Amino acid sequence: MRRDRLIIHSIQLALFASVFGAWYVATNSGVRSLLLPPPELVWREMQVLWSSGRLWSSAVVTLNEIWQAYSIAVIAVLRHRAGIEGRLRRHAMLLSNRPQHDCGLRQRR
Repeated sequence: MRRDRLIIHSIQLALFASVFGAWYVATNSGVRSLLLPPPELVWREMQVLWSSGRLWSSAVVTLNEIWQAYSIAVIAVLRHRAGIEGRLRRHAMLLSNRPQHDCGLRQRR
């Protein structure tokens, strides 16, 4: 049991380190800071927000924006899916109402 926990924590640490390392390498290889700010800049800004007491209000604004974007995406997917299902239902009704042709496959007597 203890060994399993050690393995899990090692994997978590490795994942965190690789994500942070990829972030650092990406920002130093020419990615625009508007798209992906460097970790040092993010750390400095978080320190400024923490010392001014605005960190939690900024976090609430960010979480609210994420929630709104997620809600818009879910609504768009559901509307798109409803549209597809509606078209499929209409096509199925049209096909079921068509007269059936045997294409000359009836046995002749």
